[in-house]
Amino acid sequence: MPATFGYLKDVRPYKIGWRVQVKVLHAWKQYTSDTGETLELVFSDELGKKIHCTVKKDLVSRYVNSLTVGDWVLIETFGLSYAGGQFRPTNHLYKMTFVNTTTVFGSEPKSESNYLSLAKFEKIHSGELNPHILVDVMGQIVMVSELENLEANNKPTCKLDFEMRDET
Repeated sequence: MPATFGYLKDVRPYKIGWRVQVKVLHAWKQYTSDTGETLELVFSDELGKKIHCTVKKDLVSRYVNSLTVGDWVLIETFGLSYAGGQFRPTNHLYKMTFVNTTTVFGSEPKSESNYLSLAKFEKIHSGELNPHILVDVMGQIVMVSELENLEANNKPTCKLDFEMRDET
């Protein structure tokens, strides 16, 4: 029997048998010395609620090809834990984690929305927004610095500074 269908606003960690229909908004691979390489994703349901998801290194190869940015998928059986950290990609109280029994199925699109939640520049400047949650912004780039080669965590990396202004 299929798991209970739920919206992201309703999922809670008291069970793993949830079934959600979501759009893959963002996907990136991340490497840390603690966890190795993980697949990180941001999903949104048709109501526009977003959630961060982690696929641990031993499961990445199983799911990476079925989680294409822009596609809608049905996801069954996953773990949830409290979201935390300095740079959270969503404001959802929980973070989704794929487990060995997670299944992903292609789904018909529910919406063509990009599900951006654009933050107002005034709220950013005033400090009204939570500084630990990343926000979407749109504006005009008015200054771009030279690309700097730096070292971060004993690895070479590049830094680019730019200045944006509100488009209004």
